[in-house]
Amino acid sequence: MHEVGDTIREWETDSDDAYDGVMKNWQGTQEDPVKGLMNAMSRNPSASTHYFDPNTTDNLKYFLEDRKWPGGEVEFRMPEETQRTSARTEFGAALEAAATGREPGSPLHGVPAQHDGAQAAIFERIAKEYTGEQTYGTQSSVPLAMRTSMGNMIGDYASDVHQILGKNMDGPTDFNNLTIERGDLTRLMRGVAEDPKAFGVMHHSQSVVIAEGLNGFPPDSYRKEDPEMRAWVKQSASVLGHLDGVRGDVIYDLGQAEKDTNAWNQRMNYHAIGAPLTAIPVVGDALQRTVDAGTAGYMNELNAKVDEETRKNMVNHFENGEDQMNAMMRKMATEKGITTEELDASPGEYEDGLQTTAENWYQQGIEDAQKKMGQP
Repeated sequence: MHEVGDTIREWETDSDDAYDGVMKNWQGTQEDPVKGLMNAMSRNPSASTHYFDPNTTDNLKYFLEDRKWPGGEVEFRMPEETQRTSARTEFGAALEAAATGREPGSPLHGVPAQHDGAQAAIFERIAKEYTGEQTYGTQSSVPLAMRTSMGNMIGDYASDVHQILGKNMDGPTDFNNLTIERGDLTRLMRGVAEDPKAFGVMHHSQSVVIAEGLNGFPPDSYRKEDPEMRAWVKQSASVLGHLDGVRGDVIYDLGQAEKDTNAWNQRMNYHAIGAPLTAIPVVGDALQRTVDAGTAGYMNELNAKVDEETRKNMVNHFENGEDQMNAMMRKMATEKGITTEELDASPGEYEDGLQTTAENWYQQGIEDAQKKMGQP
């Protein structure tokens, strides 16, 4: 497989017109010889990781930066369904396999997922290709053909994503030693979120991380102040705020382009149509019920339109993530035996501590996402 890839690359590098005739038409994206190679790699994650490892080869750089993709000049003007059968779609699938160690279409790894150094290096390199300061005002920097795979990759690194969006990291993440900046990650997720199902995968993965974290605290953490519990709620609410900031920007841009925002919401709503194919497995009824309660709270009355005024003041118009956080805390608390009277007691840790923390940091998350995406 590697030999085939090397042969194709050598041919392309040594020829001035390797694919003359299909370079400027859509057939090039379908007839590209790389398409079959990438498909094979997507079904052999270890081989794909080895081939794209940036620590040992420059193959990843070649395909991301240097290669002239057949049909590339017209690819982004083709119908969506045609782009999804292109060579670049198979490239995305091969990268997903390389960065995660699992075949595309299979369930994401449970949290926290531990990836080896080569896989993490591949993910970080891909992430930095489609993000950065230069993406301000060009939120669709992630090619349509690669958004599904990118969403799955982000979902597979869910615990790292939670840390980056929920904390001001001064070092690498604890799980896979990622050094991606929060602003870069936010802009990457914004590009991926053009695909509503990819947004659904990213959202679901964070719901699982949050539920797993809540499950790790004893009942008394809901009754009296526990700094670690408050910190987890703070980080989780910030994550959900960032996600809603991203979602709001997508809906705004869809409206500006006179596209159907309700259709985006419906395609993202995995609670109604069934969990994403690549959902993270959840072990335990209490955890599953908590995730379900959170997604039900989130999907309730999704914003169907975001105008200019709403976009400038999302914190005054968005509350789905806050509703989700409250629903997940409430469900997990009751699963641990906390009574309604205890939840509503004031002064009380749940009423005056945890819920207030969630509200404040959800709003902080939205505002930070807006800044990171370069919104006014």
